[in-house]
Amino acid sequence: MSIISGLSLAFYNLSFKDKENLSKLRGLFKTDRPKGKCSNLGIGRGLPTLADHLLLRMKDGNVEDSPSIKN
Repeated sequence: MSIISGLSLAFYNLSFKDKENLSKLRGLFKTDRPKGKCSNLGIGRGLPTLADHLLLRMKDGNVEDSPSIKN
């Protein structure tokens, strides 16, 4: 079910605040230094890495897609 929710978000116009919140969520799963608090979760193989690679990022006060999504 979460895959369907994630796919539907891909086609929804998010407000800046929603994008900012997704960027903060990514911080919990961040796998490079400094690591996020949820980066070592043992729920399913690669879940924190997947979240880290796909969620939005904040850069210089702007929200941008991850490199994986851009390419």
